[in-house]
Amino acid sequence: PRTEGDESRSVLMDPDAVSGGSATVLLVDDESGIRKIMATQLRKQGYEVIEAADGEEALTAGTAEGVRVDLLVTDIVMPRLDGPSVAKALIKVFPQMKIVLMSGYSESMNTELDLLLPDAEFLEKPLRMSELAETAKRLLASASNSS
Repeated sequence: PRTEGDESRSVLMDPDAVSGGSATVLLVDDESGIRKIMATQLRKQGYEVIEAADGEEALTAGTAEGVRVDLLVTDIVMPRLDGPSVAKALIKVFPQMKIVLMSGYSESMNTELDLLLPDAEFLEKPLRMSELAETAKRLLASASNSS
């Protein structure tokens, strides 16, 4: 007899898309529907995903005992604490962490962000899930090659 678990895993995960291994992604977005879709996409790639609804929740989750954040994917504009502030705080804890900043506002904020976080990637919302997946894969591959 076949087990349903094995069957559902093969349907949910495309073997060619799995690239995350042991990488942990901290995903921060105050729009829960968008966050859930992005989290699902990243998990399909094999990443462990920690979700946070705002910057303060992200700092709490990202600095919890035993947590290692390899990639921060965060909205820029959020209530309580914005994405760049989260990134600046967490990069002190995880100096090798890669950063993706997302915003529905134009890329005109890129110049200011480049000064604050020169190594951060910027994705404009609405974004395609394939764009998120490709960016995560590329950044995490470069992180593993440099360590």
